[in-house]
Amino acid sequence: MNCWHCKNELIWGADFTYEDYCLEGDGIVSTLSCRKCNAHVEVYLLNENIESKTPEEAMKKYTAKLKKDNEEFKKEKNVASKQSKRKHIRKRNSK
Repeated sequence: MNCWHCKNELIWGADFTYEDYCLEGDGIVSTLSCRKCNAHVEVYLLNENIESKTPEEAMKKYTAKLKKDNEEFKKEKNVASKQSKRKHIRKRNSK
């Protein structure tokens, strides 16, 4: 997930329950932050949107999904960076 303001990659911080935030219902609040502009993001997800039997199970599944998405984003970013470097080297060598 990218920062709304500067488009830099957001870093996952932690997950909390709705109860931790004194909210009604069962859900997860995920916190993320931006290293570039110091923005702070909170994502609220009701457990009814997750097929789990307990809040703990929902939290584990959601955290695993966030980590997986973050890893996939990093891989895509690395591939794009390598391709860009190759183009730059080819241009420099062709001069």
